[in-house]
Amino acid sequence: MEPVTDTSPTPGDDLRQALVGGLSLIGRQLTRGEVQVVTDWLALTSNARALYGRLFVRRDRMLAEGTLSDRYAEVDSATGALDELDRAGFVWRSASHAVSTSWLLDLYDRTELAQLSKRCALSSKGRRAVLVERLVQAAPLVRGHLDRPGVRLRHRKLFRRLCRAFLGRSDGDIGAMVLHRMGTRRFADYTPSGGIGLFPDRRTLLRYEASRRWAASILRTGAIEPADQTQAMALIQTAIPSPAEVRRYRSLRYAVRVAAAAAEALERGRQYREAAGIWSLLASTEHPEAMQAARRFALCAERDGRSREAVEHLAAARTHASTTERLALERTGRRIARKHRLAWRPSPPLREPRKRTLSLPITPEPGTRPLWNGAVVEQAVADVLLHAGRTVIPSENLLWTTLFGILLRDAVFAPVAGMLPGAMQSAPLDFGLPEFATRRTALLNRALDEIRVDHGLARLQHALDHHYGEAIRGVSWERWTDHELRQILEGLGGPLVAFVLAALASGASRSGLPDLVVLTGSPIRVSGLFPGSLPKGPLFIEVKGPGDSLRDGQRVWLHRFATGGVAAEVWDIRTTPSLGSSSG
Repeated sequence: MEPVTDTSPTPGDDLRQALVGGLSLIGRQLTRGEVQVVTDWLALTSNARALYGRLFVRRDRMLAEGTLSDRYAEVDSATGALDELDRAGFVWRSASHAVSTSWLLDLYDRTELAQLSKRCALSSKGRRAVLVERLVQAAPLVRGHLDRPGVRLRHRKLFRRLCRAFLGRSDGDIGAMVLHRMGTRRFADYTPSGGIGLFPDRRTLLRYEASRRWAASILRTGAIEPADQTQAMALIQTAIPSPAEVRRYRSLRYAVRVAAAAAEALERGRQYREAAGIWSLLASTEHPEAMQAARRFALCAERDGRSREAVEHLAAARTHASTTERLALERTGRRIARKHRLAWRPSPPLREPRKRTLSLPITPEPGTRPLWNGAVVEQAVADVLLHAGRTVIPSENLLWTTLFGILLRDAVFAPVAGMLPGAMQSAPLDFGLPEFATRRTALLNRALDEIRVDHGLARLQHALDHHYGEAIRGVSWERWTDHELRQILEGLGGPLVAFVLAALASGASRSGLPDLVVLTGSPIRVSGLFPGSLPKGPLFIEVKGPGDSLRDGQRVWLHRFATGGVAAEVWDIRTTPSLGSSSG
């Protein structure tokens, strides 16, 4: 797909494309009236669609009509466009519609609201939100002073719904389409794979949208009423199981957020039995945080005097937890069991990585992180290795998500049924899940075999020639030059690259990868390192300063490397006196 050269801003055209695409995907889930609204909008003149598109990408609020004239180059006449939108029922205008006082107050800044408060014999003190609340309560006194003409879009929720389906984005933001049209960011060229899309039926869609609005309003204020807690629990208990790839588009996601916030509030109030009841329910869901909920249940149950139940619950939960989740469950279960003299059968331990110590001078500088040789600890280690004659690359998440998207681009956009429902997604719905690999086994095996043979250089070149700049989730095209990417692949070696990419394709976490990777080079000895000899092959290094310890995700990746025969180590940094310091 060639970059689009027309850079003139036309969000009306973007919205038109999104509505047509969304209608093709979820048109059957709309009412006849909703379909007619979309049809009527598409029948508007380009001038009216252009103004609507411009307002659609702005925040949903009342806008002063006087600010719209001659503001947008593609809108020939803002007044004519507004008249047409008004006649067709696509805007509310304060001059011709009865709109609420709170909407009209959107048209005034804080200074104007304070002056209005004084005219109405009200207090003019407080933030803008306080003034608005006060003026709304005195609406009969205020309405006569609100004479500024304003306009607000209608049918925004319906159109956002269609944009969400077309773009595969939960926010339905068409801003990415603007960047695509301007050539700043281009969507991948692939064939949508159909399927039911994000929602199997209208009821699921409406429940999702309602839950999203409900949760946002509750969590914004932080005040969770008993009725909210009850509603969240009911939504969780009646939730229909969904495939993992679409769970973020289900009402369960937002019910879990509200219920978890309620449980945390109960914990803060020392109501551990009530909190444990919520955590127990959350632990039984298909939500990604279910194992965290199991751990929170155990902590509350222990504080409630039910230590044996807490231990039994953790032991049962770890049987279907991921390796990373199991570590947290294991740690909590072992502590509770030891404290209360209960039995706990440990899980098989992870393999421990090789450890070395590196002595570096610390530089006393003010700041949140200490400096070593004038640099943060990871960069200081890289500088030492570079000085010793080896090339070192920061190897945390971005490098590997970039290599994954570039080298396995054909697998990412493979026409797997239902995984690419729209034409402008940056990844399929099952991206990052174990199902990603199982649905593309043959394609992935062929790609990984090619990478093992030539380090992925042919695939890199193909991506640079044909797909450079595409919006692929996790890919940064600007972070490394073409030459640097080739150097990295050759220095890592095909087998190591294929090993990491295969793990990511099978659902391994995209966080927790070691800090640094030393590329293949001549064997060296490193001053201040014990043991001090480094072999010629590639080596992953997790750097740990004084007082720092391995996180669970890092331990899992180090275990994965150890069992796969990949060289990966932990380097503990020890402090030596700074070169510029003096001792008394």
